[in-house]
Amino acid sequence: EGLCSVNAILSNRTDWEGKEREKVAKVLTVHNTPS
Repeated sequence: EGLCSVNAILSNRTDWEGKEREKVAKVLTVHNTPS
């Protein structure tokens, strides 16, 4: 059971990190696109 919660925390964390990276990537794309 302890291992399950550890896995859940890790998958939540990678999901959150992925979302943060997506946000950063979008911001960088906006900045790199000449208006």
